[in-house]
Amino acid sequence: ELYRSVARRSSLLYFVLADLALIDPMYQYSLEYFKKLVAGVVTEAVKPDGFDNESPQPDLLEEHLLNLIDGITETTYLQICRGLFNKDKTILSLLMCTTISRDRDEISYFEWGMFIRASALVSNEVPPLPDNLASW
Repeated sequence: ELYRSVARRSSLLYFVLADLALIDPMYQYSLEYFKKLVAGVVTEAVKPDGFDNESPQPDLLEEHLLNLIDGITETTYLQICRGLFNKDKTILSLLMCTTISRDRDEISYFEWGMFIRASALVSNEVPPLPDNLASW
């Protein structure tokens, strides 16, 4: 139960990776691969001085959990980017950031829906180029 926040972040990231296959079928990552990636981060994590797994102090536990969450997020991004085309790395960044922000309630359901569907509200016509920019 103490590590629920780490499990939650890991779950969010895995489902972002699962959605990458919708961009290109080549981007398919197994749950087994992701579990090994997370286990590697957890195994290699440096625990705060004085941290005891059996009866952790709340402040040290919080620091340890934040380190794990940050490590899993960073490692996931770096490892997955190794196998993506450059044009898709930005999409991965957007998906990871918005998923994390929606989970933290930093982006509301309404805002997310507006972002996703806003293109339907925008005209398809491109405005004319202003005269002062025509020389560029």
